[in-house]
Amino acid sequence: MAIRFTQISGLVLTVLSVGILAAPKAQADNITPTTIPQAVDNLTSTHSGNYLSNRTIGRQITRMFGFGFPEQELESDARNIMVAFKELMYLQNSTDPILRVTDLPSPYNTSLLTLPRRQSSVGTEFIFENR
Repeated sequence: MAIRFTQISGLVLTVLSVGILAAPKAQADNITPTTIPQAVDNLTSTHSGNYLSNRTIGRQITRMFGFGFPEQELESDARNIMVAFKELMYLQNSTDPILRVTDLPSPYNTSLLTLPRRQSSVGTEFIFENR
């Protein structure tokens, strides 16, 4: 008994069409974006947790048996914050082109001692006397 190609292709097309019709609709997730301060706050307690979670009975038992050293957890959180900080600084400084502008003229290039002597300055409180 030979199986014909038309029977196999018809069977494959039927299975595909039933799968496409029975597939659920794609739905967009309503995920609120996390701000940068919220993300950094979440990084500060990823491994070490907060005070209340560190005081539970289960947490204290795991520490008695040598799991979850506080120093290592804090070090891991600090490393994550450092990596995030470097990435944020890179993104902040590399997204825009570097703008180069000329310096503004400074009014502090001279001093009163280097100015030429005059009889008096009208309208100011500095009065230069001839010696």
